[in-house]
Amino acid sequence: MNHAWSCLGLGLNKGGGFALRHYVVRFFLWRRGLAPRRYVPFLVQAAKKGILKPVGGGFQFRHRDLRRFIAERYEYEWLDSTSDDASTS
Repeated sequence: MNHAWSCLGLGLNKGGGFALRHYVVRFFLWRRGLAPRRYVPFLVQAAKKGILKPVGGGFQFRHRDLRRFIAERYEYEWLDSTSDDASTS
């Protein structure tokens, strides 16, 4: 049993901790309705509809103005929602 714990500790120390945090954050974003549960099908569908374009191993917004509009709009909505959460605690 000690061997299993040492392997788990080594794995978490060598990048596994980052992977675990990544999936925990994704889970909570999905539960709050802030992100899709499955990113790749979501991104592929957006590319098929012409919103995103595949570039290398990732995606980019097809239109610079749309990217700027979404970033500015949701930045302020996110900031407003986090200040509401902090004031109710």
